[in-house]
Order: sequence, then C-alpha cells, then structure tokens
Amino acid sequence: MIRTPDHRLRVFVSSTLQELLPERQAARAAIRRLHLSPVMFELGARPYPPRDLYRAYLEQSHIFVGIYWQRYGWVAPGEEISGLEDEYRLCGPRPKLIYVKRPQEGREPRLTQMLRSLQSDDTASYKPFETAAELQRLLADDLALLLTERFEASLWELPPPARTSEPEEAGTAAPAAPVGSAAARRWPRATTALIGREAELDELADRMADPAVQLITLLGPGGIGKTRLAIALAERLRDTRSHGDTTELPTVFVGLQAVDDADLVLRTIADALGVGPREGEEVEAALERTLAGQQTLIVLDNFEQVNDAAPALARLIEACPGLELVVTSRTPLRIAAEVVHPVPPLGAPEPSDHGRGTVSLAAAEASPGVALFVARAQAVRPNFRLTGENATATAELVQRLDGLPLAIELAAARAKLLTPAQLLGRLDRRFDLLEGGNRDLPDRQRTLRGTIDWSFGLLDAAHQQALTRLGVFVGGWTMDAAEAICDPDPATDFLDRLATLVDASLVVARDFDDEIRFGLLRSVRAYAVEKLEAEGDADALRQRHADYYLGMAQYARQQLNSEQQVWLDRVEAEHDNLRAALSWYLGRPGRPGADPVKGAELTVELTYFWWIRGYYSEGRRWLEQAVAALPDDGTDEQDHVRALASKNQGVLAWVQGDYAAAQRAYAKALPIFRRQDDQAQIVSVLGNLGIVAIEHADYDEAADLLGEALEGARRLGDDTVVAPALVNLAVLLMRRRELETAERYLVEATGIFRRDGDFWRSTTAQINLAEVQLARGDRTASRETFVTSLTQARELGDLDSVAYALEGFASLAVGEGDDARAARLWAAADRLRESSGNPRPPSSGVLSYDDDQARARERLGPEAFRAAWAEGTTLDAEQAADLALALAH
Repeated sequence: MIRTPDHRLRVFVSSTLQELLPERQAARAAIRRLHLSPVMFELGARPYPPRDLYRAYLEQSHIFVGIYWQRYGWVAPGEEISGLEDEYRLCGPRPKLIYVKRPQEGREPRLTQMLRSLQSDDTASYKPFETAAELQRLLADDLALLLTERFEASLWELPPPARTSEPEEAGTAAPAAPVGSAAARRWPRATTALIGREAELDELADRMADPAVQLITLLGPGGIGKTRLAIALAERLRDTRSHGDTTELPTVFVGLQAVDDADLVLRTIADALGVGPREGEEVEAALERTLAGQQTLIVLDNFEQVNDAAPALARLIEACPGLELVVTSRTPLRIAAEVVHPVPPLGAPEPSDHGRGTVSLAAAEASPGVALFVARAQAVRPNFRLTGENATATAELVQRLDGLPLAIELAAARAKLLTPAQLLGRLDRRFDLLEGGNRDLPDRQRTLRGTIDWSFGLLDAAHQQALTRLGVFVGGWTMDAAEAICDPDPATDFLDRLATLVDASLVVARDFDDEIRFGLLRSVRAYAVEKLEAEGDADALRQRHADYYLGMAQYARQQLNSEQQVWLDRVEAEHDNLRAALSWYLGRPGRPGADPVKGAELTVELTYFWWIRGYYSEGRRWLEQAVAALPDDGTDEQDHVRALASKNQGVLAWVQGDYAAAQRAYAKALPIFRRQDDQAQIVSVLGNLGIVAIEHADYDEAADLLGEALEGARRLGDDTVVAPALVNLAVLLMRRRELETAERYLVEATGIFRRDGDFWRSTTAQINLAEVQLARGDRTASRETFVTSLTQARELGDLDSVAYALEGFASLAVGEGDDARAARLWAAADRLRESSGNPRPPSSGVLSYDDDQARARERLGPEAFRAAWAEGTTLDAEQAADLALALAH
C-alpha cells in the first residue's frame, strides 16, 4: 500500500479526562514530538455516542496507551464495565503501554481490580510514574524503542539476499559482510536503571579504552548483577565510540545459558552475528573472516558452563584485533588476554556497637544496596519510602542478604506484603521468601535457590561435598581450619578443592593480617547447611568444628598475655564460629554434642575478649548458661570450671555496674577456690571483692580484702598476680587521697605489665596513673600518660578504656580553658558507655568529674555547653580519640 504523505502512526490514549488532564496533555506532547498522531477523545466534537466514538478511534489506531490513577471511570447504563476498561479490552493485539500514577488514599476498588488484571498481562508494558513531566519522558522513550523493535523485527521477515553464482577468483577472499542490524535484535532491553555501579562502570569503561585490552571477564556468583553490568558497559562503549548512525559500533549480545557444549560456542556466536560459513569452511574461520577487519563488541553471558571454549576465544582475539569481548562468568577463563574484574556486592551500612546501634537515614540513603531495595520495592508498592523508622531494618536486611542484587530484588518484591522488619524476621526461611521473580527471567533467576542450584550443579561430586562441608563454618574460616574440620584425611588435597570453589565464585577469599580468610555468602551457606543436614554427617562435622575452636580459644587466651592486638583481632574474626561452638556444647542436655564442661571452659577462655571488646551483655548470657548447665554434684574438675565461670560472671557484672550480681558470683567462686587451694584464683577473687566494696563505699572492708590479696600475691612470687593486686589497692588509695603511695603502686604495676607485653592491663593502670598525676598537679606527665593509654586502648579496640581516657582528657581541657572540647569529649565518652552498657563506676578515679563539668558549664554558658555536648554525641570512638589527642599537640 502506498500511503499519502500525511498518514502517520496513530497512538490511542485511554484515561479518565478530568483527573488526568495534565497527564493527557503531556502524553499528547510526547506523541507529537515523535511526529506521530495522538488519538484522544477530546480532540474532536463528533455527533456520535461516546462508546461508538472511542471504538471507532481505537479500530483505526496502531498503539494503545493507558494512563490510570484514582478513578475507574463512568459505567454507562446497561453496561457492566466502564469505558476505560472497555477500551483496554478492545485494544486486541496492538502494542500496549500502561502507565500508572502513584496512588493516593481512596483509589476506587474497581480500578484496583482492573490494574491487577493488567499487571498479569504479559503483552503489556507496565510502569509507575509520579509527575506529568516524568510521564512525558517515559512515553517518548518507550514509543521510540517500540518503533525500533518493530522495524528491526520486520527486517527478519525479509527474504535472505540472493547469493551470486559466480565462483570466486583463486586466492581472492570475498569481503566480509559487516555485522549489522540483524544482530541488534538480539540485544536485551534493560527495563530497570543500573543502581550502585556508576563508579564501577566508569572504571570498566576506562580499562576497555586501553587498546591492549580486548577481553574483560565480569566475575562473580549468581545474582551479583554481572549481566546487568555487562549490558550497561557495552551500551556505554557503543555510545562513546559511535559517530552517527553510519559508524555505530556493532554490539552483539550472546546468551549462553542454554549452551552446555563448548564446541557449540563459536557456532552460537556466529548465529548471533548472522555469519554463515561457506561450503567447506569451519565456523572459526568464518568468524575470523567476518571480524578480522571490523570493530565489534560482543557480550558473552554465562560462560561458566562452557569454559572449555576459552582457547577458541583466545584464537579469535588473536586473529581479530578489532574484536572486544565482555564476558560474564562465575569462573575465570584463564587465557592470556583476559582481564578479570570481580563484581562486588552492593554495600550496606552496618549498625554500630556490635550490631546494637542504629543506621541513620542519611547513611541508609547513601547505600547502593538500600537504594536498589527502595527502587524495586516502589515498583510493587509505589508509596514505599525509606524513613528514619525503617532505615535500620532496611540496611540490616540488605547486609544479611550480602548485598546480592538478585536477593535484594526478590526481597523487595515482597515489600508489597511485608515491611523491612517483617522481611528480616523471615530470613531464616530465605529460600521460601526469596522466590517469585519476574516471569520474563530465566527459571534459575526467578528464585534464590534456583540461582545457587545452577552453580552447584556445575560442580563435580568431590567439590559439591567440599562446599557442603564448608557450611559448618559461620562467618569465615582459615585454610588450617578447613583442612582440620572438613578434610581430616591427609591424602586429600583440600587446598585444590577450595581453590576451585573460589574460582567458581562460591567461596570468597579475603586478606586478613598475614593470611587469607575464606567465607560463604549467607545464602550460599544456608544452601550448604541444607545439603549438610540431608547427607547425615552434620553432627560429626559440628563436633570437630566445636573442638577445633575450643582449642583455638585456649591458645588465644594464652597469647592475650603477649601478642594481644593480633589475637584479639583473630578472635574477633572467629567470633561467629566460637558462638556456634558454644551453642553446640551448651545445647539441650542429651542432644548430640552437648558438653557443659567444654562449653563452660570455652566461656572462661573468651571472657577477657568479651571484656576488652565490649561484648559485656553477650558474655554474661553465655556464662550464665554455662554455669546453669553444669551438674551440681560434679567432679573437682567440673567444680573448678564452675568457679572460674562464676568469677567471670562477676567480672562482667561489675563492668556493667551490677555490683550486687558481681558480689554474689564472687561469693560462689571463692569457697571452691579455697577448698582446692588455688591461691592465684583466691587472690584474684579477693581483689575483685575489694573493688566491689569500694563501689559500695565500704573502704575498711575494701582495705582488708585488698591487703589480703596483695599479701597473698607477694607470697606466690608471681608478678602476673602481683600487678593486678597493686592496681586494685591503688584504686582504694586514690579514693582516700593517698596519692603518693597510689602513684608508686601504679608505676610498679605498669612496669610489670609492659615488661610482659600485657598492654591491656597496662592501659588500665596508666589511665589511673594519669589521673593521679593530674590530681597532683603534674599536667605534663599526666598528658603524656593519657596519650599512651588512649593510643593503646584504641589499637586494642578497648572501648571501656577509651571512655576513661576521653574523660581524663576532658579534665585536662578544662584546666586549659578549652571548655567546649571538654564538653564534646565527655559527651562522646557517655555515648560509648551507653552503647556498650558500661556505666561509669561511682568510685571511678580521683578527678572531680562533676566539679569539672560545672566549671565548664558556668564558663561556657548553658546554651553553648549544650551545643558542644550535642556535637560530642555525634562522634564515634575514632573521631573522639582524634579530638582528644589533638589537645596534646
């Protein structure tokens, strides 16, 4: 048919008229901008019934656009549905573009019902919008893309060009056909914005700008977003290297998920390019002939299952200098031309204070992982907003999903029914929760289980078993731990198996101090635990796991008297595994693995770690559980463990200001130690009871107890027992203002601690020493001692000592007239104490804490003091320490 010049594509716009008037005007503008013809009810006054009119208009239109908001529209007498719904039902096979404005309260129920049916229509594009301007942009873009797709589809309906029957001249190769628009129809359409990868995209584009780089492999586990990033990278390269329509960089997408034979990879690429071998010609030669003189960019998606085709790619790259490849894979190709780019998870802010803190709205909004969740949640629940109330739960949800984009998107799809906090509460059933992805995705990407199943199925039996056994670890492991627990058979090369799992992106390797630590994403671990339970050897592995970490904790406790920072960091790294071991030992009586003695021993070994690193409440809970699990009529060994655990209960109760509980715990331990004549422990408990007496202001009782403790320590002749007794007695002397003797005891104790490399105890002694020096008027010595103690406390991660040191620096600042700094330091110390559940003891130190604050408040004025205090509450431990140490320079 030969059209007249005025004949244009007609776009029918369906919506209610009054409530969406600005949107109808925006739609008309978008359509006319593309030189198409808008067909709208209000554009012509015709003497026909409305139903006849819109039916006639619709029959002559080529594209249907539906715009909806609150109202269902008028239902004519004798009709069951509104004209709005009738128009949609009558549009038939025409392309359908549906736009729904974010609702307010009061959307009419029949419109809601209608929209549900629209969402289930696989032939319609369905998008939310907020403003008329956004609608105009969306509609213009979608119409342009729709017309492009229809045009290119029509090209594939044309008959193939006739081949010449003339033979080629000998020695003359026919020119290669360019890679043209035929392949472009295979380019996947990105229906969502790329979130959180902007800097990474810039980095990849810069690397591909290097002429020496022809192949980049985007490496990562399933669901990490490799495909989406590869599409964005290819589009960036195409846009930056194209110069008009005539020199556009040919860009081809080749999905390999359905290809399981490496020998078919080159043929699949040739099919995507529209390259056909000549008679007697191999596919590889045909590709080289076609691509040798051209600039072409090919994205190869899901290469991990056809890795044996990598050498053929290497030869193709060598023969075609203008060829560039972006490959997505869960394993590297291992060819010389490859540049590997591991695709990282999307970040999420972690709550402070061992997970007890909150995440601010600003911090959550800055997180790429949270941004992805919000964007996808709004697609199914348009009124979803990130707020101060849900920011912490949303950030924790993203973190516990490991920042895995697929898992985040699947969780966000549930936001239609569940809040972020409710989603968090269901993550123990994550495989049931994280399913039901978009129907246009491959099956393996529609559920989290399907994604991991795909990777697991690519492993052989030995590597499947290795991955399953690694599920016994919580939070990571070392190579030594993996070999000892998962593979006690020395004849097996577990290192090789672990290397394969790392290459397959199922195990993550990270640098940690002077060794490599390994770990599983939480979802992969959950999958491995399911397999482990099904195989029936979970109990044996958990027993080996618990025994290994008990031994590790015993060794670490010995090293805490010397290499403290190194071993504190190592125990911190293994804390989740140690918790798992405690749960195994202290489980229900009679359950496999339950061993209250070993559980109590492990709590005893961990007490000082819990104290130094601020896990006071958690440590008390474990110790209480351990003591309760021990039998009342136990052996001497069991009684000794009970006494140690009881004493340590008292230690952590004292740190938290629960002096009555501390006294009760010490009172349970002391008779056992006296009966067993354990003099070192007797001295320790007497000293602790003396400190509790100080807190109760019973100085005479404290003097008797602390004097007996020091005397017993001197008799033992063990400096490691003498030094703590000296510090305890010095605290009493400080309260009695016997400062000269207190300083002498503290100097002696500090010397012992530093000689033995016990920096933690030396830090505590030096804080007391610095306070005594300041009280005696030696500001220079006090400042130097405070600097040393705060520096050590910060390196050790000892937040308790950091708080004491900040308070000491505040008193120094008041003495120098820097009252605003003092207020900020006091506030920061208070915040540290509040977050860790560690109040300031009433007997603490010799400085006049209340008097110093009163002086600063009076000189600054109440309003300025409150403002400075408020600033201090925003400082974390590192920032507050920097503020304090600046006073010394």
